[in-house]
Amino acid sequence: MNAKSLRHTALTLHATIGILAGLLLIIISSTGAAIVFHHEIDHFLNPNLWVVSPQPSTATIDQAIATTQAAHPGQSIQSIQFPKNPDQALVITLETPQGQHLQTFIDPYT
Repeated sequence: MNAKSLRHTALTLHATIGILAGLLLIIISSTGAAIVFHHEIDHFLNPNLWVVSPQPSTATIDQAIATTQAAHPGQSIQSIQFPKNPDQALVITLETPQGQHLQTFIDPYT
């Protein structure tokens, strides 16, 4: 094997490894970005769940919790995400007896 053939083999191997490593980094970066921005992606894909029409008065948090518990009996409340803007829904996360999580979107004005 002469030097020219060895150089060609080394360059081909280097290019192949570089392309495979680049593809792996693209996959890792894409999935990482999806994890980091999952709330923004969810808002974009499901805008009808997050947006409400602002009204003059809001319901109390106790009323929202009672409504949620009446609609989903036997499930415990894990978290409550309060709206950041007047046109956003209140999000209550429940845990089912099987350990699954369920998000409920409540209009804070009703």
